[in-house]
Amino acid sequence: MSKQNYLPSIDPSSIIWDKASYEGNRLEYGSILLSLSKLMDEMETFTFLLSEELKEEMISNFPANLCEGMEGDLWAIVHQLYDFLSKIGSNDFTKNQDEDLESFPNQIKSHFNERTSIEVNYLLNYYHTDDTENKIYFSFENLWNETNELVTKSKKDKKHSCIIVDRENNFQEFIDSYLPKFEHKEKHDISEFGNKEAWKNKENGNEFISQLSCLLDDGSKSPQEILNERYDKFFGNLSYYGYDVYNKVYVVFRISGAGTNIYHAHDEYDINAIPQEVKNHFGVFKYD
Repeated sequence: MSKQNYLPSIDPSSIIWDKASYEGNRLEYGSILLSLSKLMDEMETFTFLLSEELKEEMISNFPANLCEGMEGDLWAIVHQLYDFLSKIGSNDFTKNQDEDLESFPNQIKSHFNERTSIEVNYLLNYYHTDDTENKIYFSFENLWNETNELVTKSKKDKKHSCIIVDRENNFQEFIDSYLPKFEHKEKHDISEFGNKEAWKNKENGNEFISQLSCLLDDGSKSPQEILNERYDKFFGNLSYYGYDVYNKVYVVFRISGAGTNIYHAHDEYDINAIPQEVKNHFGVFKYD
């Protein structure tokens, strides 16, 4: 599954701290900050299942004043957190309150204010009533129990996938599950019929299948390396764009099947076919 199909949420108590708990567990909250930084590094381009109101609560109620005495690396994460929350996309959802709804572990903490509690209830109720399978909840060892599940309970129990970021390899396995992987298709083999000169000389209306120049072991980065350094946004029929610096050509990576993270690729010799924001990103606006 590609990351565009996931709907992640963050445990609000990982950002809206219990100040009394913090005073007796400063090392544990420093550990939460470090793990939050790991999550933010990997997920800054995700769209989160998060209301704008709850995001505002996280921004305004994170106790930055408690972190002022932390060493430099941890204090830098505080700034990273504000930047992350201000930039991440939020995916709003239908808000229905269920005052009888319970969660295990309990996600509506006693130190939350009324507005935060209501917004978390909305989120939990959406988890409970929506059957979309791609919702995933993120929390941290010091805020959770021994399970990897969030359970909501009203008239019936429902279990939801939860990733504890700092528990064993849970988070890394998740990251690996959505990282796009390159697999070559033979039709894009290096060929005199698929190179740039052939494209220039093709007759209108004739089918042209482009080669993938970076397959040559001639100094270019590998297709996987170019994919890793892509402009990280889907276009059209689930395509990414990268730039092959050695061969001076844009590379199109097309998803090989719905619901997969496997991509094949080919050169794109028509500079006008490259989206403007991709050209802005790589700073290449015309071919030689």
